[in-house]
Amino acid sequence: MWLWAKNTALIGLLTLLSTPALAGLEQGRWSTPVGGDLVQVYQVPPRQSTSFALNRTHYDVADQMFILDMAELPGHVNEAAPPKPEDLRHMAFLLRLNTQQSQWLTTEQGRDLFNADVVPLPPFGAAFTLALDDLRAGTAAPVEQPYGTLDLTPVLQEEAQKQMRLWPPGMAEQAGGTIGFDVRDDAGAVLASFRAEFIDTPLAYRGAWSPDGRWVFLPLPQRAKTEWVAAMGAFATRDILVLGPFETTRSRDAIRMELRDRAAKEGRTSRTADFAAGKISADEFFGPALNDARARVQRCADLRDAIGPIYELSIKNAKDARPLYPPGDGDRLPVGQLFTLKLDAEKVRGKVVVAGLDPAAAPAIAAFAADQGWTNDVQTVMVHTTDGVLTLKCP
Repeated sequence: MWLWAKNTALIGLLTLLSTPALAGLEQGRWSTPVGGDLVQVYQVPPRQSTSFALNRTHYDVADQMFILDMAELPGHVNEAAPPKPEDLRHMAFLLRLNTQQSQWLTTEQGRDLFNADVVPLPPFGAAFTLALDDLRAGTAAPVEQPYGTLDLTPVLQEEAQKQMRLWPPGMAEQAGGTIGFDVRDDAGAVLASFRAEFIDTPLAYRGAWSPDGRWVFLPLPQRAKTEWVAAMGAFATRDILVLGPFETTRSRDAIRMELRDRAAKEGRTSRTADFAAGKISADEFFGPALNDARARVQRCADLRDAIGPIYELSIKNAKDARPLYPPGDGDRLPVGQLFTLKLDAEKVRGKVVVAGLDPAAAPAIAAFAADQGWTNDVQTVMVHTTDGVLTLKCP
């Protein structure tokens, strides 16, 4: 057993007995030798002496924010029967990259941030792990930047030295060095880097490129107080390192729309189940397009005159919405959704079919504004009742 205690006298003894190459090493001490102007460090402060572990990370493509789902770590845990993940209290910790600010949010406030631009890491983004075995074997491949030409190359610098062992006394070979990565451009130049020192075995470093390729996200690990923290998939951390922003080869609006389209396709199954079970609201599931659809109905004077005040305008099933595409051929991205909403008004009950446009698609929508036929289709609202169909134009 190696004794790397923090006792001052013991540290002094180890320093005297260590070779110079390893004496200065400190497990987990890190630095960013290149690209300091691209480095942001966020500290996760405890709340009322309560510590948290990172459970899940989401990224807001539009507002350039990381939303961290933090699970509370109880001060005293029965190791024989540790708490289940679903029994832990969760809070959101927000990293605002553009303003370099961070804050704790209540669960409700954190939930309100979720919209169509928020995607999870993983499967979005490009994840990486600085694994010692892979680095030693030379199998740790560079991780390519999404929507860019950069790559993140894992780096290992290691050497073995003779080290005095306290018990049983004698000399032994001790490994040490640095582990990290370089962010390189396509010419091989290093734009930013990260290094962490280690003795024997490095801490577990796991990070990711942000889904839009603008940032590198790296929570710096702590020694977990209990094994169940890692077993439940949580990551004990106090500091979050973010590198960027980096240039991309696609515009921010184009990336945003493409990620939205991918999220709608890949994440629909699990999110649909959560929506059906009432775990997420219709606004969270459908995003801003639903607000636009509701507003289109509510502000339509001709519709109000026909049906009277509206008491309910809701949607309960994911199948009651489908993507709304602009006119034309080829690979087009949706600019909103066509909703079938339940209607309860003073004069009628039934369903309303109405288009909802996504504010993020404003440039694409503007490009087709001159297409009068498509504009009429978007503005057409149909009210289906037992008496028939009422069709109106509602800008």
